Amino acid sequence: QEVASIVKKDKNAKWIGCGNIVIPNFLVSCGASTYNSVNYIPNMDFWKKLDPDGKYKDMYNRYAHIQINLTDNNTNLSLPQADLLVLDLSYKDLPKIGVDYIMSNTELDNSQLEEIYYNQEIRIYHVR
Repeated sequence: QEVASIVKKDKNAKWIGCGNIVIPNFLVSCGASTYNSVNYIPNMDFWKKLDPDGKYKDMYNRYAHIQINLTDNNTNLSLPQADLLVLDLSYKDLPKIGVDYIMSNTELDNSQLEEIYYNQEIRIYHVR
């Protein structure tokens, strides 16, 4: 209900789900414009922001579940299996992709994030 409420008030907001591959799919089911979920066709505009030279194009130019983990380290992309991309996204790269909200099943501690919802281990953050 909280996601749907935010989406209703902020229709153009961009979301990411962190922690596992279920959260982003839940966001999509609530009507949230979500960068990561199951990508039948890769979102090349999104990937170009993180990989402007196309160095990792062979990894993300495919059908894949996209799992995002936020990190203080540099952004890194891995392909643990053919249909699973794991994006370790640096907090410093959040502005590059223009994300407004993050839903996570873990506590995120970064000055760019304001926790606006918490219930049963699910947290929603607004990106400042």
